[in-house]
Amino acid sequence: MIEEGSVHIPIRWFQAKRAADAYLKDVAATEHHSARRAARDVIALTLLLTHLEGYDTDAVRGRPGRLRHRVATGCLWYAWCDTRLATVPLAEASGPDGADLVHAARAWEYVTSASAVLTSRFPGHPDCTLLAAWEAGLRVARGALDTLLLAEPDCAALIGRAIRLGDEYLVDGGTGRLIEVIWHPEHLLGHAPSAPLAYRIATADGKSRILPDDSLRELS
Repeated sequence: MIEEGSVHIPIRWFQAKRAADAYLKDVAATEHHSARRAARDVIALTLLLTHLEGYDTDAVRGRPGRLRHRVATGCLWYAWCDTRLATVPLAEASGPDGADLVHAARAWEYVTSASAVLTSRFPGHPDCTLLAAWEAGLRVARGALDTLLLAEPDCAALIGRAIRLGDEYLVDGGTGRLIEVIWHPEHLLGHAPSAPLAYRIATADGKSRILPDDSLRELS
């Protein structure tokens, strides 16, 4: 945060929001504005709280895998944010990160109290689903980060084929659409790329299934 006289500028929060917008630029046209706002807050909160834990936020911003690891599990992400925001202000609200924390607290209040519309691009699924904003935001954030990770040259070379969210695959005689990638934690945290462990597929009956990489069959 930058201090100018009595004005405290939440520069870390603004940087986190700009980074979130950059990650989400390719989903702006396909997601409802409420879900996109929630996803921006989810990513910005994750980046800011990572900084307050003493990690190099610039390195995390430049490594979508590390950010994807942070948002991989909804209940753990929620508990982590809730705990950090409940304890950090006691020691730091009047410190150099105070203004950033004020904005983070407002974003947290929004994602935990509001609802967001999650749109579906997949046949056989409801056009819109109303979820808690933090749940919708996590789903959109994971989708945006998965898209970036799948496009990495090293990952594409290991998979041996192009994979994109929304692609259609054969599932037990029927078809389904890829909605999420399940990664090995060491790939997301480390430097050595690896192929995804499995994929979450949305089927025409409105349910989803997890399929291992070697069972994924594209439509011919």
